[in-house]
Amino acid sequence: MADLKPDPIFQVASGYLAAKHLFVAAEIGLFEKLAEGPATLEEIGQQTGIPLRTLRITAETASA
Repeated sequence: MADLKPDPIFQVASGYLAAKHLFVAAEIGLFEKLAEGPATLEEIGQQTGIPLRTLRITAETASA
């Protein structure tokens, strides 16, 4: 039992969180807005009504 390490659990959790962020990005239309061309977070926020904090977290996580 002493040889057990939490690494596999952390890998699963990290993968789950990454997938959730991609789903959120798709759900709020981030990819569709960027497909139209480059835009700042402020521009996307004005067009979608999504708070800048949410956009920033989602964009930074989806691009990591």
